[in-house]
Amino acid sequence: MCTVSMAMVVGVMIGGLSVLMTPRAIAGDLSLASAPRAASVDLTPPLYEPRLHPSPKARIEGVARALDNNGPIVLPLVPDHVGLTMVRQPVLYWYLSKPISSPVMFVLVDTRSIQVIQEAILSPHPESGIQTISLKDLGVSLEPNVLYRWYLTVVLDIDSPSRDIVSGGMIERTAEVLNISDFPTFRGDTVRFYAEQGLWYDAFASISDLIVAAPDNQILRNQRASLLQQIGLQEVAKWDLQQVPPN
Repeated sequence: MCTVSMAMVVGVMIGGLSVLMTPRAIAGDLSLASAPRAASVDLTPPLYEPRLHPSPKARIEGVARALDNNGPIVLPLVPDHVGLTMVRQPVLYWYLSKPISSPVMFVLVDTRSIQVIQEAILSPHPESGIQTISLKDLGVSLEPNVLYRWYLTVVLDIDSPSRDIVSGGMIERTAEVLNISDFPTFRGDTVRFYAEQGLWYDAFASISDLIVAAPDNQILRNQRASLLQQIGLQEVAKWDLQQVPPN
């Protein structure tokens, strides 16, 4: 049953192919957990400055159809253009508006040949909020200078594929190598550095790692919410800001 649904997703991809790119570490997998934490973070929000790449619409926002208007909203946390990373096995982020028990399927496609290079059924996500997909855990490495499309499909009814909620974005690993001397000393500044370099996936992963270590830090939440607002994901930004308990 899952194979049929995956084939349907690939068909959607072919019809609406978009381009997205990604960068994140230095010449591979730069460790983002070794630098000082929240105390070093600048109070001002990071400014994401995308690199210009001609492309059609890159972000697919998944919403429930017809009779499922009360169903979950599934949003890829990516800009609506090519997003970049420098990491071979980056983490992908997405948002779920409400708890679900339905299966969630992940598909990664090489846009050069429209070939599925990875498909997996993710563990159920009963809680709402920001979710992750680790390409490292899936054993997938991105080739440099290759555009990939990734999709998420929430299967509401295994016998009715038309009710599936499909969302996704695109990613590219840049072959660019930055000199280690270009990187800030403090982790908080690294978030800003990645954002200013147009490395969306790396900037978002960096701030998200900091939030995992300090989930109640309002400054960090404000910074991530600002990044989300800058790419038009107001709903997710609002959710993020509500996660810090009031004083």
